[in-house]
Amino acid sequence: MITEFDGSISELGLFGAKEGLDRQAVMYKLKAALKTVEGRTFRMAFARQSKQMNEEETFGQFPSKDKLLEMFKKEMNMYQTLLYLEEKDRSAEELIGLLGIDEEQVISYVETLKKKNMWSGELI
Repeated sequence: MITEFDGSISELGLFGAKEGLDRQAVMYKLKAALKTVEGRTFRMAFARQSKQMNEEETFGQFPSKDKLLEMFKKEMNMYQTLLYLEEKDRSAEELIGLLGIDEEQVISYVETLKKKNMWSGELI
């Protein structure tokens, strides 16, 4: 059984390779996702929805699933922006390409990072 499992894992290859994903980009996404779920904003939103589920006795059904998911994406993009900026100085255009978001969003995330004293640099 273990040999069979090992063979199937080996067949898959490196994480993201079959899908044609850049390994470094995948690592940034994973790190950003971890920072997001550890962060205060997501935990507070999740706690509010959990409280609402308890009050309404709607267990397993998030009241605002789409809202929670959208907030998660925004937080994750912010942390991903931070990870890319911590690596080296970047331009807004470069971040747009790396993150797949528009310039307005990039500028918004950079401003948020500055307000939260998480990053103090300037875009190049």
